[in-house]
Amino acid sequence: MKQLMLFLFCWLYFALSISFGQGCAAEVSAKELAYLSKKEPMMRSFNSTITRGVRDFPIKANIVAQSDGSGGLSKQEVIDAIKDMNQYFIQANIRFILLDGINEISSDRYYNFNSSHELELTEKHDIKHVINLYFFNAIYKFGTNVCGYAPYPNEYSASYLKDRIMVRNDCVRNGASLIHEMGHYFSLFHTHGNSTAAKDKELVTREKGKRNCETAGDGLCDTPADPRLNGKVDGECQYTGADRDPAGVKYQPNPRNVMAYSVIGCRNEFSKGQFARINYAALQFRDYIKFPEGAKPLVVHEKQAPVHLSELNSTTPSKQPTQPSIAASTKPTFEEVVEKKEEPAIVSANSKTLSGELTLQMASQKVATTLDGNLFKADEAYYTGTNYQLFIKNNEPAYVYVVGSDLTRDNSLLYPLEYNSPKLNDEFSKFALPGKGGMYTMNEVPGKDYLLVLYSTKPLPIKNMIYQMEREDGNFVQRLYQVMGDDLVPLNQVTYHNEGSLGFKATTADRSIVPIILEINHL
Repeated sequence: MKQLMLFLFCWLYFALSISFGQGCAAEVSAKELAYLSKKEPMMRSFNSTITRGVRDFPIKANIVAQSDGSGGLSKQEVIDAIKDMNQYFIQANIRFILLDGINEISSDRYYNFNSSHELELTEKHDIKHVINLYFFNAIYKFGTNVCGYAPYPNEYSASYLKDRIMVRNDCVRNGASLIHEMGHYFSLFHTHGNSTAAKDKELVTREKGKRNCETAGDGLCDTPADPRLNGKVDGECQYTGADRDPAGVKYQPNPRNVMAYSVIGCRNEFSKGQFARINYAALQFRDYIKFPEGAKPLVVHEKQAPVHLSELNSTTPSKQPTQPSIAASTKPTFEEVVEKKEEPAIVSANSKTLSGELTLQMASQKVATTLDGNLFKADEAYYTGTNYQLFIKNNEPAYVYVVGSDLTRDNSLLYPLEYNSPKLNDEFSKFALPGKGGMYTMNEVPGKDYLLVLYSTKPLPIKNMIYQMEREDGNFVQRLYQVMGDDLVPLNQVTYHNEGSLGFKATTADRSIVPIILEINHL
């Protein structure tokens, strides 16, 4: 009986290890490790505190079902998985766009997939320079049914044509494994590292001169040293192990890190260092990923999250000043957030373009800018008290909204005000803010100021949106994307320019909003 109980315990431990940690079969080769090690100084010096524009990465989804079409992941599950993943990766200035035409592969041969058949399958379905996701009922690698695996970047990634991630269906549903594998794709290691050799074990200390966190473990010093957590985390996400590092110090790992071998339900965090590394990899290692010519995003309709009365200020703010600073200090009341129903979209189903321009004059001079992705940055800094005006132009009928903000996170709705309408029916119309020859004045909050002009084919619950932006994590651009989600037009359908004014032209397709975002250094 004791032998039977021991057998059952060992089997359960093995099963839990596979399900909750060791389900990842991503391998880093010696050449990949050498390449990434060579890039370590650049990755470590990457300044992640700088606000950057968002980069869109196209994803082609492949659902593998049985030959009779049964058993595969549903399309909605794929859509939901990409949305969940975007909530993490937007903190690294990345958004994933699911391409139209989810591929359904009906094949008993591949339904329970063996990694030895990878090339046989993928050469038929991969799209070059796109992230190809494959979803299976089972994935066998090393003789074990694993959760999934992904390739690491290397110096030949652009020509290697191996931009694919394999994930088991039930691991897509667990909310962590797909995000974990995408972390590998963007250069992240497991928090316990890639080696079991004693000489490669990470020390707990972070004291300079004694630590080895730059060269051991996952190479990041803001993720605690990790002794490999499978089987050492309880249902409360607490580390239960007694392991000690080579210096005899007890480990204090983070069971909540996405890249740890912890219990699945606990893994919901990336560190700032991990986000920085992902962003660097997106800009340097995976910059060849692009939308195929004529590619269209999958039509995804995303509802705005409700705002509850208990979450709002109970006090009534003072009225908006006629000449507000870029950021106001008031928050909307419930009556302002839950806006009245507006008229329907003014852009017809046959209309395919939006375009507009923002001209900013500081001290009566046009502001020169540099474009970073989809973020305009003022080339010069400006002092508190500087006067400025905005000139807004729309080239097609659109709804237009203007928002100001700063590092305090307070958002000011500059347009429309109570007596304005966001609805601009006329083509090539232009208006000035604050209007009537007035001027705005930069407030007394130094750091970064932001101007946001939204062009939309439909009316927006704008006060609701800007209130939600104040509650999200990340910088101004990241919070914008978290709130407006799939309504923002993919960047392959937008062309920005900064020739005298900050402008764009976009093919709206089935998305409805294009932002002009400007960052200003405020002295």
